[in-house]
Amino acid sequence: MKVVLVYPPIEMHRFAYNVKAKHRKYGHIPPIGIGYVAAIAEKYGHEVAIVDAVSNGYDVTQCVAAIKKHRPDLIGMSVMTNVKDAASILASHLKRRIPGVPIVVGGTHAYYFFADILKEMPDVDFVLAGEIENSFGLFLTNIDDPSKWNEVGGLCYRNPDGSIEINEVPDIVENIDDIPLPSWHLYDFALYEALPFQSKGKSFFTLITSRGCVYGKCTFCYQAGRKRQVYRRHSPSRVVSEMKILHDRHNVTDITFWDDTFSSNIEWLKEFRDLLKKESLKIDWTCSTKVSLVSREKLMLMKEAGCWSIFFGIETGDKELLKSIDKGTTIEQARVALKLTNELGIESKCAYMLGLPGETPAKARKTIDLAIELDSTYAIFFATYPRYGTKLYDTALSQGSFHEMDFKGMTGITYVPDGYKNGAELKRMIRHAYTKFYLRPSQIAKYVKKIRSPDDIKRAFFGLELFLGLRD
Repeated sequence: MKVVLVYPPIEMHRFAYNVKAKHRKYGHIPPIGIGYVAAIAEKYGHEVAIVDAVSNGYDVTQCVAAIKKHRPDLIGMSVMTNVKDAASILASHLKRRIPGVPIVVGGTHAYYFFADILKEMPDVDFVLAGEIENSFGLFLTNIDDPSKWNEVGGLCYRNPDGSIEINEVPDIVENIDDIPLPSWHLYDFALYEALPFQSKGKSFFTLITSRGCVYGKCTFCYQAGRKRQVYRRHSPSRVVSEMKILHDRHNVTDITFWDDTFSSNIEWLKEFRDLLKKESLKIDWTCSTKVSLVSREKLMLMKEAGCWSIFFGIETGDKELLKSIDKGTTIEQARVALKLTNELGIESKCAYMLGLPGETPAKARKTIDLAIELDSTYAIFFATYPRYGTKLYDTALSQGSFHEMDFKGMTGITYVPDGYKNGAELKRMIRHAYTKFYLRPSQIAKYVKKIRSPDDIKRAFFGLELFLGLRD
């Protein structure tokens, strides 16, 4: 069977950053989840192709043509909740242009909202819920035999009478080291490069070392809900072996780890650092973590292992708001974490949420002042988007008002708390945050010092365009 796995088309820069021009080079990351699914299909003897519509810059018509070229017997789509509408549109086009080929949906949207997808997307034939390592192979084996569909854990499908059947979701994979390596040979590595100064401009790729979140209580995250994933992590040896393969076979020298809390375990970090030294593997990498999960010792271990930049979710500079979202951190922990990071010469990116339920312009200014005090290398000021199905969404329903229900990008106003007159006032506050943080002479000088080559200049201009897009 020929299986084509698809990441649906959206204009990522417009979608996330309100930048209207297309940029084929910067800001595209590989859809790593598809790689794991491809590995399972190949393990069961099927031929697989990947169509990454976003990184190729495809519109719907071009995406359908690229899929059709592979003559698929099955089309699988990886869907995030924020892009579910694009996936539904693609499914509709596929049904018209490539009739008779079944479409199955997986990904994070299927993990949390599997019961709704077949109702919302009439052109999708199947949904696989949960972690599909224990179900996708059996699904491929039995796809042509409806009498056996009930044996596939987590499979959602329509009965002949139109009713929807939802099989019991399979157990999680306890030891994620048992999961096959992603099918990296199916990716076009030339497509991928992080946003300006989120990588060092070298050969870039992403990895995931864990599933779930070690904390899992933040009200704005799905991990805090009833479908929270149990936290599990690859062994350091598995992660180093993946890095070595990417380096040796695909010339990758720059990696971003997508874990929520990379620095949670100091013993894991020690073994990770030691194995990288043993392999003489020099790869630059970035990660994300919580300010409550770093220390001088951890940060030194990470830097010795190749870490050059860390993403922290600070969220707000107001103590009451920070407590209300159950972040599990304090403003003082943020001060300590950024002081240590700066002292050790590790770059930092801090994210803040403006427009949280209960926020007022005065509280927003406290957040902006904290961002300037922490003096991170970069700062991102998100417009709060209460995601359906999270605790924050339930809070937002009773405080403030929704202007839009769908994600409109990092600065697109979807929700306005009662403390603001209207969405325009919140939009101006976000603009003010970016202006006050980035137009400081010390910050400008910091970026000028980072320019070492003509390519750095190009990346800087694109970064400026992102900033201008955020100001629109």
